[in-house]
Amino acid sequence: MDLSQDYRSLKILHSALLAGCMMLIIVLTFIVGDNDIHNIKFPPDIFGVVGIVIAVMSLFFSNFIYKNLLTKIDNKITSEDDFMVYRSACVIRWALLQGSAILNIMFFYTFGNGLLFYVAVTMWLFLFLAKPKVLV
Repeated sequence: MDLSQDYRSLKILHSALLAGCMMLIIVLTFIVGDNDIHNIKFPPDIFGVVGIVIAVMSLFFSNFIYKNLLTKIDNKITSEDDFMVYRSACVIRWALLQGSAILNIMFFYTFGNGLLFYVAVTMWLFLFLAKPKVLV
């Protein structure tokens, strides 16, 4: 398969992850839930603290693992093996970011702390900014 086709499929996967996460945020917040996004409890309860800590840790570890895996390849992807490393680095990064966004939106839906809604949206924005770069 051509590397440009592989890159295109990676972009489609990223778009699907973004869309799925955003649909979950919209459905749980505005359609199903009666929680108020402006109901920010400060200091947050234990699930608020857990959600924030998981978000910060996932942001740190996603970047750390991504950069660590990319040290195995050069700045240019020249072979299928290089692209496989790049794809796995991207998927691991996206999984950590999306997982923390989904966890925070579930905590918001369950416990009603508006701070967790904003953390989930922020993690979605980080997922959006982690789109695949053109290294081909």
